[in-house]
Amino acid sequence: MTARQLTIRKENLPARCEICHQSDEFDPDTLECRRCSNLSLQSVDSGVKRTASHIDIEKALYDRRGPSTRVVMALFFAIIAFIPGICIGPVGPVLGILAAILGSRELNAIKKGHSSREGQALAKISISLGIGSSLFYIFLAMQFCSTN
Repeated sequence: MTARQLTIRKENLPARCEICHQSDEFDPDTLECRRCSNLSLQSVDSGVKRTASHIDIEKALYDRRGPSTRVVMALFFAIIAFIPGICIGPVGPVLGILAAILGSRELNAIKKGHSSREGQALAKISISLGIGSSLFYIFLAMQFCSTN
């Protein structure tokens, strides 16, 4: 289905709270929940505790902090790429290339604002290690072939 085929027929106000998922204390006109309106949320930037609105709580729930899973996996593949190539030939370079691809995708996501900037250094490291491990195994293969 393309975007031109999608038709919104009707929009409704929420019938329940997005935080506690209950409707008994929720006012759909003001979008306020008496149960959740007393929740205090510590602001990450200032450290000051204050009563949070639904918007603040949703932002805290969906705010991306720390490195993403993609960059952690890229770094993991980059480090592991050096180990299997000694025992199993083609696995090392493949893991290295995969680490470089994941690292570059993470850098693109950071540039577009889809991912946290905290993973930028890890992404660069995983790209470097991934490319380095692939080149290392290519060099080893060339040395092995030249001696035989």
